[in-house]
Amino acid sequence: MLDGEFDFLNKNYEFLRIKRLRERLLNVESGVCSERGMLITEAYKENINIDICLIRAKALEKILNEMTIFILDDELIVGNHASKLRFAPVYPEMDVKWMGDEEEIESLKTRDLNPLKVSNQIQKDLKKMSKCWKGKTLYDRLYSEYPDMGTMELRKKFLKRLIL
Repeated sequence: MLDGEFDFLNKNYEFLRIKRLRERLLNVESGVCSERGMLITEAYKENINIDICLIRAKALEKILNEMTIFILDDELIVGNHASKLRFAPVYPEMDVKWMGDEEEIESLKTRDLNPLKVSNQIQKDLKKMSKCWKGKTLYDRLYSEYPDMGTMELRKKFLKRLIL
């Protein structure tokens, strides 16, 4: 083996590598990342007059071309869905009700289990996305076609039908 070359079959190396990965993951703050949501919002605005399939393709292209890429030491499989480790991306095309609700955002910061950092800039981005997507999300469409879906019992029945 060459000097500095890793022996990936060495069990001690694997143990130490996984221990470092675990420690890094557990010692970093969790948060909300608006990057993906802002990119998809921009893509939909830029391509408003074309077919929805093409809009979605353009949105994916924009996300893949412009999302922050980071590769951390010790990773064998790379790729992330947010701009920082342990940050949660937002999907405004799905639902934005919570994004415009200051109490809901505040509850993310203060909840007991896994509180999320939400910076002032992220809060501004969330409000902006909420205004852009209001009435246009998948959930808006679902509730307009199935107005009784507001009850948990009906949601469970509907989701069960989708899964089976």
